[in-house]
Amino acid sequence: TFSNSKNYAQQYLAERGYDPFDGSIGRGDVEDEEPPRPMNVYQLLKSRHTSESVDEPMIHDGQATEGYEFEWMTTPWSECSQTCGANGGGYKLRSAHCMLRMSNSSRTVDNSFCEDAGLPVPETVDKCGNIDCPRWVTADWSGCQQSKCFSWHTALQRRDVYCQFDGERSDEKVCEDQEKPVTKQECYNELCKGVWRVEPWSDCNAACEGQGIKYRILQCVWYGTKKPAGNACRELPRPAVMKVCKGPPCISNRE
Repeated sequence: TFSNSKNYAQQYLAERGYDPFDGSIGRGDVEDEEPPRPMNVYQLLKSRHTSESVDEPMIHDGQATEGYEFEWMTTPWSECSQTCGANGGGYKLRSAHCMLRMSNSSRTVDNSFCEDAGLPVPETVDKCGNIDCPRWVTADWSGCQQSKCFSWHTALQRRDVYCQFDGERSDEKVCEDQEKPVTKQECYNELCKGVWRVEPWSDCNAACEGQGIKYRILQCVWYGTKKPAGNACRELPRPAVMKVCKGPPCISNRE
């Protein structure tokens, strides 16, 4: 009967140094006159039943003799060996074990049992983490001649700097482990020199035939932009901002 065949399979395994119910079916180290060949449960039972009256069990896609089933069990994937890096060197690992499942229990068996049953071996190595690492991307510097003057012959040019991760612009916190490139620097600009800009003279404030003073506004500006330049003209001769003037002729009232 099938139960007797099952008992025979267990006895056969025990005599050769391993037990299908002890957690792992191994090959055993017992030497026979003829080197043992890998056998699964179906083969053990078939060796006992050679009569044509016994239906030949089928092993296909993990199916074995009635009450038995082989299947692969895998462990969870390990962490990736790298979080990023486009060099293709990232990988993760897992283990695959063949399981013999019965009606109310299961045991780990040699992987060859699942292979003999025609079950594809699961992948145990997979690529991962092969994306570009976060990095700072810098744009071109602005032209120095068009940049804002900073001091004599010195302008302050700027550039855009942003964090990029996996091909997209990201929050700067993603790149905080790397030093951020500078976004501004000084450059030589010959147009950055101060010149005096003077406004027209005001009217003389003297009465007729009298003596008075007139004024004009004076401002230091950058030569290139004509924008206020602070004290950039301090080394230049300072034009006069007021001078003495004579009032207009008096008009007499004659009858």
